[in-house]
Amino acid sequence: KLDTFLLWKFFLLTVLCYLDRTNLAFAALQLNASLNLTGTEYGIGSGIFFLGYTLFFIPSNLALMRFGARKWLAFLVIIWGIVAALFATLKSVPQFYVLRFFLGAAESGTLPGMWYHLSLFYSGKNELTASWSWVLVGIALSQVIGGPIAAGDCMLSAL
Repeated sequence: KLDTFLLWKFFLLTVLCYLDRTNLAFAALQLNASLNLTGTEYGIGSGIFFLGYTLFFIPSNLALMRFGARKWLAFLVIIWGIVAALFATLKSVPQFYVLRFFLGAAESGTLPGMWYHLSLFYSGKNELTASWSWVLVGIALSQVIGGPIAAGDCMLSAL
C-alpha cells in the first residue's frame, strides 16, 4: 500500500522537478527572441537556478527537520508551482533571473525531502535504496518526454 501511495507521488514529483529544470533548454529559442536575451544573459539565467539551489539546500533541509517532511514538501511544491506559473508573465531579463533563482531555491529541498520521508517508512538499506531507485527513474523519464512536450508546445504556439 505504501509503495503505491508514496512512491508514485514521489515518482511524479521527480518527473516534474526535472522537466522544470531542463525545459529552459527547449524554450531557449522562443525565450531568447521574446526577451531579446544574449547568449551570456541566457547562460547567467540558466546558472542562477543552481545558485538558488546551492544557497537554499542546507536551510531547506534544516526547515525539513523542523517542520516535518510532509509539511515542508507541500510548502516547497506550492512555492515551486507559483514560481513556475510566474514564468508565463516574463517581460524582462531581471525577472528571468529572479524567477530562475527562486525556482532553484524552491526545488533545493525536494529530492532530499523525499529521501528523508522515505527513510521514515523503509527501515532496511535494501528497501530504502530499492524504493528510491523507482523514484529516480523519474529523472530519466523526464528527459525522454521533455522534448516531445516542448515540440507539442511549439506547434501549439505556432497556431
